Amino acid sequence: MRKTTSSHPRHSSPKNVLLNIVIVVLGVVVFFLLYTVAVELFKPDVNPELGPNEVIQLDVENGCGVKGVASKVAKYLRDRHFDVVNTTNHQTFDIEHTYLIDRIGNLKRARKVADVLGIDHKYIEQIINPDYYISVTLVIGKDYKQLTPFQ
Repeated sequence: MRKTTSSHPRHSSPKNVLLNIVIVVLGVVVFFLLYTVAVELFKPDVNPELGPNEVIQLDVENGCGVKGVASKVAKYLRDRHFDVVNTTNHQTFDIEHTYLIDRIGNLKRARKVADVLGIDHKYIEQIINPDYYISVTLVIGKDYKQLTPFQ
């Protein structure tokens, strides 16, 4: 058997170099697409009706007198990326229906809180105060068991 050897040294042809460049570029594109999909899959839930950096700040007040109600609702809202600034007791404990107060003239925010908690929009009122920095105040009434966190 005779061993054949090529008298020509292996040189990369321009065609091979071009194919290698195309393979590298396609690899980068595939990596970018996979990265984008992974980021979308693992990003936290945000309020879809709000801008990406828009946060709803609210107070939660216990108007029914049942211990721990405001804290439970506040935790539920925080878990859904709302900024609950304060939980406190309302002036009285005789509130029949849970309601929301729009403090800054942005009903969209109050409606979003209402939707998350299962509150009818007819229980939203506006008491606008330009000096108030909280978007919404939630006053929990004796109907608290109908709210989503208690279902």
